[in-house]
Amino acid sequence: MKTIVAAITVLASVTACSGASEEPKARALDSTDYAYKVCSAVDSTGMSTKPCNVNSGRYIDITANIGAGEAERSCSEIRRAAIRNGWTFESFWEVRFFTPYASNGPIVTCSFS
Repeated sequence: MKTIVAAITVLASVTACSGASEEPKARALDSTDYAYKVCSAVDSTGMSTKPCNVNSGRYIDITANIGAGEAERSCSEIRRAAIRNGWTFESFWEVRFFTPYASNGPIVTCSFS
């Protein structure tokens, strides 16, 4: 069975390819841009039960049918993937994992620092 950790690992390795471009960049990417990249990678796995959400300019909210152990491993993998890809986040950014079966807040929260 494919896990969200494995899917994020594979996707993170392919998102690092950017290629050279002759077009000038309008601005440097920031934490919010990188948060949307994380959400795009998570959503493309098809393993979340609702779309990933960039929330309040400081949270990446992921809802998936996983337990706390796999959510913790996924947090670690997201952090490693961000580092590999050179995606920098301000210290206040957090990834929060929710389960569709609990309504009392995230089952796991982790930071990028």
